[in-house]
Amino acid sequence: MSTLNRLTKPTRIILAVACGLCLAGVAWAGNNNNNNNNNPFGGFGQTNNVGGITFDAQGVVKDGQRQVSDQLGKLRGDIPDGFGEGLELRKISLRDLQTAIVAARNNGEGGNLPQSLLFMGGLQRIQYVFVYPDDHDIVLAGPGEGWQLDDWGNAVGVTTGKPAVRLDHFLAALQTAFKPGQEVISCSIDPTADGIQRMRAFVKEISGDTRASSNPDRVAREIEKRLGPQTITLTGIDPTTHFAGVLVAADYRMKRLAMGLEAAPIKGLPSYLDMVSNPRKSNMMPRWWIEDDYEPLATDADGLSWELRGRGVKVLTEDNLVKDDGSRESTGKVSTTAQKWADNMTEKYDDLSAKLPVFGELRNCIDASVIGALIVGEQLHEKAGLDLGHLLDSDFLPLGQMNVPKQVPSQVSYRRTRRHLVITASGGVQVKSWQAAQRREKSDKLVASRDDAIAPAGAEWWWD
Repeated sequence: MSTLNRLTKPTRIILAVACGLCLAGVAWAGNNNNNNNNNPFGGFGQTNNVGGITFDAQGVVKDGQRQVSDQLGKLRGDIPDGFGEGLELRKISLRDLQTAIVAARNNGEGGNLPQSLLFMGGLQRIQYVFVYPDDHDIVLAGPGEGWQLDDWGNAVGVTTGKPAVRLDHFLAALQTAFKPGQEVISCSIDPTADGIQRMRAFVKEISGDTRASSNPDRVAREIEKRLGPQTITLTGIDPTTHFAGVLVAADYRMKRLAMGLEAAPIKGLPSYLDMVSNPRKSNMMPRWWIEDDYEPLATDADGLSWELRGRGVKVLTEDNLVKDDGSRESTGKVSTTAQKWADNMTEKYDDLSAKLPVFGELRNCIDASVIGALIVGEQLHEKAGLDLGHLLDSDFLPLGQMNVPKQVPSQVSYRRTRRHLVITASGGVQVKSWQAAQRREKSDKLVASRDDAIAPAGAEWWWD
């Protein structure tokens, strides 16, 4: 929270500055061309839309409304039956999943994968991992049900509205885990030091100018101009994957909710801007970010059964000190109001995920990253005697289909108040998957769960 001189004397304005990715009510890019053998994910792989946000390398809105309607009509017609309505404990055999993917890629019809594979049989979260050495298999299990496509092309549960686990997200996490030199997976959208300096200079220029209070729109637009583009930084993940797009889109959505640029679609989640009542005068600004949040993984004595426990995500905050040169420094201190907003979003994350699926997709990506780190760290594929070669082959299953922007314009929201404030929202997403995968506790109960998850006779690559 950065109070940068008085904007006006008689009337003051709270200004909130956030990143401004292009937002479209409905947006779809790409196609479902069955002759495109280089893209096994069809329209789902080529889309530059994530959670209703469409972007290209310049962050420019594209008119895709007609394309969306036509495309979604076709894709909705491709949804298979037989995956049920109502949550079940769904199991996925990695051995048979890989076999089904290879068969689909070699079926002579262009190599596109069917929706049943693209959305992993309607699996909504990966909760369990079971290893079966005698069967040379690893089984993933978690809640699952049939799905439908919403207006943004998200595959969401027919009863819960929560997104299904995407195959390309799981593969991105798995392939990343197998790469040497692992680092934290992260996304950050931040204003530049030069932009902050220009913004501070402008606020100083209009200090005490009573005309500013009569035209807050002009002030807001000028601050957007002075602050300029904000920088997107991605680490630990291929920036051309849909996985990376989810990180950016979720960070963007969180900031819009915090800054009051977008009303929360659920009750009880006011913006941080609405919560600020008595801001202190300082050079502090709040930074919010989403981070993984798990209890220690449960495992049996033989390391053949694993359970991912905990809510998976939490929202954190701290104050950054804004220096005279526009640079920012972590203080380790937390604004009480910013903390309340972070705790509130954490508490309501489940409800929010059902209304804004990008947050559910983000948690699925984080889950997949921890599972990938677990498989590699514990060498579960070696214990199972399972060759994951095709799932790890980026040439066979190319994932890089997106143009995630490197910069996005700033965007300003405001409200009148007796106090005044200029807020710059920074933060992002941080996934410490390797740390999460290394924390574990023994649980004898998992042995029975593993026995119950054995595939019945005649099962395909998924079963309940």
